Amino acid sequence: MYYNGVETSNWNIPAGGYGPASFTWYNTDGTSVDANFYYTARQNGIFVALAANQITDNGSTQPIRAYTESDRVYLAYVPITFRIVAMSMVTQGGTARIEGATGALTLAYLPRPDDGKAGKPIKVFANMFKANVDFKGVVQSSQLKKPPKPLQWKVWKQAQTEAEGDVKRSLMAGAFDQVQNMYTPIKLANDKTEMIVTLQEHGTPSPDDRSRFKITLTLTGADGTPKPIYMGALIDYCRGTTQAKASEEMVLSAIQALNVLSAQDCIDKYIPGGAQGRRFFDDRKKDDIGGGANVVHGFYQSMRPTRSGFPAMQIDVAYSPYIKTGPLLEVAAEFLGGSRGGGVVAVVASGGPNALDHLDGNGFVKLSRMFLKSKVKVTHRSTDKVYTVVGFTKKPASDIRFEIEGKNGQPDRTVTLPQYFKMQYNLDLRRPRLPCVILGKTTMIPMEFIQVLEINPWPFKMMTPEITSEIIRIATGGGPSQRLNGIRDWRKKLDYNNLPKAKAWGVHIEDQMMEVNARLLPPPTVLYGNNQRQIPRLGAWNLRGTKFVSPGKPLKHWGVLSLDRFFDDAAMGRFVPKLVARLQEGGCPIVTTTPPRMHMNPNEGGALRGIEAAIRAISRQVIDKTGAPPQLLVILGPLRLPGFYAEVKKCAAEKFPKPIVTQYLAVPKINNDRGLDQYLANVAMKIHVKVGGVTHYVVPPKTLDRETMIVGVDVTHPTSQGGGALHPSIAVTVATTDSDACGASVPTPERSRIIPDFANMMFTHMTTFKNNTGAPPAKIYVFRDGVSEGQYAQVVHAEKAAINRAAAKFGPKYQPKITFTICRKRHHMRFFAQGPADADRTGNLLPGTVVDTGVTDPYLFDFYLQAHAGLQGTARPTHYVVVWDDNKFTADKMQELCNALSSTYFRATRTVSIVPHAYYADVICTRLRDIVYVEDGSDTGTVVSSDSGIRNQTREYDPLRFQKKFETCPDFNNMAWYM
Repeated sequence: MYYNGVETSNWNIPAGGYGPASFTWYNTDGTSVDANFYYTARQNGIFVALAANQITDNGSTQPIRAYTESDRVYLAYVPITFRIVAMSMVTQGGTARIEGATGALTLAYLPRPDDGKAGKPIKVFANMFKANVDFKGVVQSSQLKKPPKPLQWKVWKQAQTEAEGDVKRSLMAGAFDQVQNMYTPIKLANDKTEMIVTLQEHGTPSPDDRSRFKITLTLTGADGTPKPIYMGALIDYCRGTTQAKASEEMVLSAIQALNVLSAQDCIDKYIPGGAQGRRFFDDRKKDDIGGGANVVHGFYQSMRPTRSGFPAMQIDVAYSPYIKTGPLLEVAAEFLGGSRGGGVVAVVASGGPNALDHLDGNGFVKLSRMFLKSKVKVTHRSTDKVYTVVGFTKKPASDIRFEIEGKNGQPDRTVTLPQYFKMQYNLDLRRPRLPCVILGKTTMIPMEFIQVLEINPWPFKMMTPEITSEIIRIATGGGPSQRLNGIRDWRKKLDYNNLPKAKAWGVHIEDQMMEVNARLLPPPTVLYGNNQRQIPRLGAWNLRGTKFVSPGKPLKHWGVLSLDRFFDDAAMGRFVPKLVARLQEGGCPIVTTTPPRMHMNPNEGGALRGIEAAIRAISRQVIDKTGAPPQLLVILGPLRLPGFYAEVKKCAAEKFPKPIVTQYLAVPKINNDRGLDQYLANVAMKIHVKVGGVTHYVVPPKTLDRETMIVGVDVTHPTSQGGGALHPSIAVTVATTDSDACGASVPTPERSRIIPDFANMMFTHMTTFKNNTGAPPAKIYVFRDGVSEGQYAQVVHAEKAAINRAAAKFGPKYQPKITFTICRKRHHMRFFAQGPADADRTGNLLPGTVVDTGVTDPYLFDFYLQAHAGLQGTARPTHYVVVWDDNKFTADKMQELCNALSSTYFRATRTVSIVPHAYYADVICTRLRDIVYVEDGSDTGTVVSSDSGIRNQTREYDPLRFQKKFETCPDFNNMAWYM
């Protein structure tokens, strides 16, 4: 046995199996230490786990790393791994397997250089509750056969009921993750335990063979070895000890086990929501928003390591739309007849739920998309069985015929489905012209005999702006105080400390929120033209009387197009002079003050089919009047009409030889005199940058100079296509490409492609920077959005290597200093003011609030910054994690940089929540989604990405599609066309 090349000796190994072991470690100074281990035989050597000892080498404490061939020592002891080898259905058809896996995080990143000190110290509440853990237990993992996820949980619950003796005690204290892993603090007496359980129906064992399951618990891990979980490693990690840092896998396993434990009681009481098993919803607390939808209230919970010396349970409120529960006939009628269903004309009789009589083609499509995979029960016979909706029959129930076997010597005969239900169940169909619901492979049940259950989330692709607006209204109506009280109420309801399983594990979670130290950073100075200076107050400043920093190209070739039937030429004649005056007031040069105007029907030839023709017509008028294609088209249309805005942007970008820059204005905003000045000011900023101008910048921090390039990166992923072909993801980069790295120039989007090519994208940015300044950037600050916690290591290693490859094209001497920062908005950390002095009028913390202690990671260089003012609900800070830093930032300097950049968003007179370069990349991703993710896939092929068939097909695109299109018009690509 060797440790760092030095041989150890005096091994005391048990004979066979596993058990306590020890060896003596000889230090280089001549002293020695005895180390106690837990041993088990392995194929390639041995596996040992340190009990408590530390090895001291030349006065420094080191984590043990002992190797025999490929084996190593873990800093853990006592807990053993059990594996549920199979939980298989006892049938004649044999067994099958559902694979389950838990993604692992890598915790080893750039260490925190120091704590921030700048700004005014304040105290805030965080939605974190300290957890004390005193646990010595075992991990049991399982593999489960074919039943769907709800059935897995039923099998687990029934196994706890039927088990006896020590096995029962172990299972009753255990936590099951509904996939394959079970965690318990009570070790099973035998290395292998088998049992058969039978699911209940109406309180008695089901006679159906398919309801019997065999469970095998075996003392083994995935690799054939015990896999212990030592909860002390998590505590040590939170205290920042070196030993715990070396046992990252153990820390992650401990967090996973605690998250599974905390979910056990919730699964029985609430509706689980989301893939990670951390969201739960209470169907008893909901808001009816019409159209067959409820907004259901719930919570999010997650155990997290913190710098406080303890892990902490994070709790947040959650809201999600669900399909209403009740008879399908009534729910479908409300959905198809209400605004949530898009106004589909499928209700042909008048009045009440029974108005749903038959469906037209659109109604059938809407219904199929809405209820696909929904959980339902049947009401024509007594059963507790839960079914999954596969689809709807294309024929109405009255037209469905099938053959039934004759009885008592009678011949087989053909019957209609209504006849069958009358004969078999003595039930008459009230709505025979409606289709049947398909359950399973062949079962067809009339809609009137289907009950929709309370566990059906509203499908994402059926979301409408109205539903989103309702969710926001409900979630934010009471401001921070509503969220704060909601979190406290959930903590009280969850009552962790009185749960038997939590007691068995020795887990205690405090009742009160954590109080953490925060600081209020000073705002940056915002600069406009003529050296006008403004200091943001509560995250905002006034544009009145200011000039933009620098003009773009004079606005000569432009036109105005109204696609609103009530906003005619006369209305445009009154509006355009106001727009021109506001642009000129800001310093935007305009040559053509009376641009061509047109009023056209966007629905000529069908819904939205007239938009392309209208844009083509106004473009011709611009050419006729000004002698060149349009620099800009101002398009007036409705405020919230699904698909309208996206179609305008898509047509302008793709339907013409060269893409056209457009500015969309909502007619209701124009017609409302109240707030019109502010609206036009915001529009003026957008138009100014779309013609190449600069609105404002901030006094640069010392960390920015003329040799620095700032890059924003984001990746957007497609939503599920409901079992069809999958769209690839879209990657976007945005960078400053001249000498002012503080945002004085408009960041230009590099080619946004389906297949990411980060090295070439960065090379293009570096080349543009060199062309504009005479040299490639000496420093590169990357702000990366769109990364989950489990992807940090993968992203930084791959993308930093890509930057290095791009730099290598400039020669071996060019080695820019890179700082790579992840910035995340999709998290659940929230902070609350302790008193009115630290809050604005909405109750939110003041802009510039930063937290880098208490609830942050024990090791990472991370912090939470709320740079913006919370206008609605509770402000969400951005979580910044610096994962690579050649530029040697201190905490204060990095926080100052992010806070300053947050005031450079060029279409607002407010600070924004995230560094704008990442924000711009996100905006471009959103724009490109409207262009790329089309339903018909007419310009795409398909390629099978796995052997699972059509459900995993991936759409194939030309990866240079947008590069080719946008580079045909350099002016377009170098403008902020996406704003």
